[in-house]
Amino acid sequence: HNITCINIPDGPRASSRISSMVTAIEIERNAKIETILHYCCRDRNLIGMQSDLLSAYALGIDNILALRGDPPAVGDYPFATGVFDISTYGLVKLIAMFNQGFDLMNNPIDEPTSFFIGVAFNQNAPSLERELERLDKKISSGAMFIQTQPVFEPRKLQILAKHVGESNIPIIASILPLVSSRHADFLHNEVPGIIIPEDIRNAIGEKGKGKA
Repeated sequence: HNITCINIPDGPRASSRISSMVTAIEIERNAKIETILHYCCRDRNLIGMQSDLLSAYALGIDNILALRGDPPAVGDYPFATGVFDISTYGLVKLIAMFNQGFDLMNNPIDEPTSFFIGVAFNQNAPSLERELERLDKKISSGAMFIQTQPVFEPRKLQILAKHVGESNIPIIASILPLVSSRHADFLHNEVPGIIIPEDIRNAIGEKGKGKA
């Protein structure tokens, strides 16, 4: 099957990587594949965020996944400061205002953008009901599509689909292949938002023993 879109994470697990925006631009220019640029509230103040987003749009990036971002405490630089000038809701609202031709202070910009605004949904949150309430607020702020955490329990995906059914908002269900028992344990124990049921982790462990 052809690849139609590539996710570009923005400092996952609060790590320091090459700019996600630069990566997205290079992929779109050289590979001619559409990207979804992840964009976090964690690392930039409100002035820098607006500058970044307008620059991304000017360079051809129009799919944005608006995220809060993993806290610095989980990364290699736990002493770093998380900015969080605005929340995820505020970021979605900001991008939606760009689409209407204004910045967050209602100042007109040169021309409206046409960002396709996505938001994350953590079906593994401690309270699924609370997560659905947060999702409703993101949608009311201007979200246009939803991307889940990796799905290992289809029942939770069905709950999400039923919840947003009437709105017809697109859902991208994330699928993450597990390569080993060690990989599964790492994701389950170390990566925020990912929960892999015990029966799946046990099955992978047993499969690995059979190959030994």
